[in-house]
Amino acid sequence: WWWAYLENNNDWDVFAATAGFSNQIAADSNGLLTSLSVNAITGFEIMGVQTTGKMYVWLRNKSSSTISSATLTIPGVQNGTYEVSFYNTWSGTYASPSTVTVTGGILSASIPSLAADGDIACRIIKTGN
Repeated sequence: WWWAYLENNNDWDVFAATAGFSNQIAADSNGLLTSLSVNAITGFEIMGVQTTGKMYVWLRNKSSSTISSATLTIPGVQNGTYEVSFYNTWSGTYASPSTVTVTGGILSASIPSLAADGDIACRIIKTGN
């Protein structure tokens, strides 16, 4: 993309939702973030970071069709209860959170259906032992 393209169009709002999620990560982390090992089915580009008691994941569907019924897995997680909230990177809104209980050190959460070349973010907060 080019700055000139953005200056001549009214597209600045597309950055607001992403900036909102990024700002939340910065505020929650107090500047202390580490890489997070995350997995999903083939067809996803996926990245994650973590801080004490909180994890943040970004997923993009790289395939040419909608992916449904996929699972996000994060190994090496402390056992306990977690709140998983998916974030619409275009509208800047969270879906209703779900609760996931981790036993055996692997967090598994269902990923909402994601259109081709679509993306979504996720915030995971440890809420109990």
